[in-house]
Amino acid sequence: MRNVKTWLSLLVLLFTLAACGRPPIDLPLEITETPTIEKTPTQQVEPADIIFHNGTIITIERSQPTAEAVAIRGQLIQAVGTEEEILAYKGTDTLLVDLQGYTLMPGFEDGHTHYTRNKWGEGVPLETLMDDLLAFGLTSIAEMHSTDEYIDFMLEAEKNNEIDVRLNIFGEYNCGFLENGKSIFCPSWYLDNPPILDPTHMVRIPGVKIFLDGAGGNRGCPYMSFKWPDNIADYWPGIWETCSYPYGDLYLTEDELTAVLQDIQDRGYRASLHVMGDAGLDVALNAIEKVLNGQSNLIYRHQIQHSSTLRPDQIDRYVQLNILAQVPGYFNTCEAEELEAMYPEDYYTWDTTRFALPGLGVHTYYGGDCAGRQDIHKVGSALNPIWGLYGLVTRKQFREDMTICEPPEWVAKYKISVEQALEMVTIEPAYAVSMEDYIGSVKPGKFADLIILSDNPLTMNPDDLYKLTVWMTMVNGTMKYCAPGKEAYCPSASQVKVAQTGSPTAAPQMTQIKMNCDKRGESPILLSSEDFVQTYIKWEAKTTDQLIEFMASERQSIFVNGEQVDSNISHGEIEKIEGSDTVIVKSMFDVGILKPGEYEIRTILTFDHKITDGFDWYGPGTQYPTIEGTCTVVIEK
Repeated sequence: MRNVKTWLSLLVLLFTLAACGRPPIDLPLEITETPTIEKTPTQQVEPADIIFHNGTIITIERSQPTAEAVAIRGQLIQAVGTEEEILAYKGTDTLLVDLQGYTLMPGFEDGHTHYTRNKWGEGVPLETLMDDLLAFGLTSIAEMHSTDEYIDFMLEAEKNNEIDVRLNIFGEYNCGFLENGKSIFCPSWYLDNPPILDPTHMVRIPGVKIFLDGAGGNRGCPYMSFKWPDNIADYWPGIWETCSYPYGDLYLTEDELTAVLQDIQDRGYRASLHVMGDAGLDVALNAIEKVLNGQSNLIYRHQIQHSSTLRPDQIDRYVQLNILAQVPGYFNTCEAEELEAMYPEDYYTWDTTRFALPGLGVHTYYGGDCAGRQDIHKVGSALNPIWGLYGLVTRKQFREDMTICEPPEWVAKYKISVEQALEMVTIEPAYAVSMEDYIGSVKPGKFADLIILSDNPLTMNPDDLYKLTVWMTMVNGTMKYCAPGKEAYCPSASQVKVAQTGSPTAAPQMTQIKMNCDKRGESPILLSSEDFVQTYIKWEAKTTDQLIEFMASERQSIFVNGEQVDSNISHGEIEKIEGSDTVIVKSMFDVGILKPGEYEIRTILTFDHKITDGFDWYGPGTQYPTIEGTCTVVIEK
């Protein structure tokens, strides 16, 4: 058997060297386990450790789109096929999992997130971050734009076997904000280290993030080919305090970008460019073309994030240059009329042009772009790929009251099939980080990164896709998450902590109470034991930038009857107060589901540094170092 493994490893290496789609520096190391990939039942085979059968296997392999069963041995998928073929791998100790007709598919992958970096920076334990990802069926993410400290921490955590989800971390060239209207260089891990591309590593460093234009706030504005219209402030309050120039903000000139790209490419990394404006896209495409110098981008896999205002004439360049493109899944359809009024002429239609790319053969992948600033279980959560899947297919969006915004024609025309959308949340993000030979589909020889779903996305009504829930998540052949009550579908469930809360893929019923309701004489407030309680504060300021600074600086501590509880923070939309020159935002703080009884909930807000709302100063060294409030609630059965 040792000789067979050696030859198979050599074949993997030879095929990889011959593949034109992989960078020459990205050679796979030998996988620690080599699978038996024969499928003929009559051949002598090693028994499987786990067999999932009697279900629908969505493989994301076009040559074999579905199957009935799959065998797992060690970390790897051993075989995929019919019930009869796969049960031939059953041995004395093989664990059989009867899917009872339910659906198994490769784990979800998010090609653009900031969740783990931001929440780690806030002090959230790594175990909690892993659990959050696994509960949404995420088995691999691309952490886009990361500090040196974060990278070093995760590399050390991998040595301690603390990483359960594959982290593909992109370093940074420049910071994502401006100082005095200029881009600034950030300390960057990639200058002192080679890329980490070994597919067996749970933490890989395949690329470098470059910010090319703005995105609002202290980041400046997207760089457009047309002047921002005079009425833009009616829809984007404070924009003229944001934009340095009438056309927006370009962080790097074409020559500067070309030099940076060349250096990144020469070091063996791929570049990931943040570009939102169409004029910024021109600069990015020109620089990439120069650096490629006639070679295919499928070798280097440089990629563009967002492509938010993609002109129709730029599509051909994406195709010709083989640009990899990240797109969101859940489009802001409810703001369609606002976009029509905000942009001149028909420029608003450019906001959805990017969704035409998958149908043109461009490697296009899903990225939720979750910053972790809002409740990850809310409707439309950017961390939950199921909402991304729903948005890609239907282009619909839910309002907070769960009514639906139907897409106008210019949004709806770029709907994507369920099959294509499934590729965008699995194999395409894997391709973007050169992992498509190892994850992203259910195929013999790939790592067993798998999920079980509550329904079959290929056969259910597309309008119901958002109702899908994840029942089980497996990484490297080991079950890492099991939904409550679904232990029958979870191999070795007794050895893994089963979640104690409701399914995270279903939108919970939030009940919000003012953080200082006692002082306002509004307590006690009667609630149900089924309510997920949040306290909140509405923060008013003179400018949008002041609100953004407030949201970035505020930190909450929640005490229930004197005992501190874990709490996440989320924010509503920034709104202009009618009849006033001020703006307001709502901050919500998780308390959780409480058992029947009476509770005093104390909310304490502190601030990282001194801030102002234009009226007073708050935070360290001011007369308001903290803001506190209590609210008494009675939970009824």
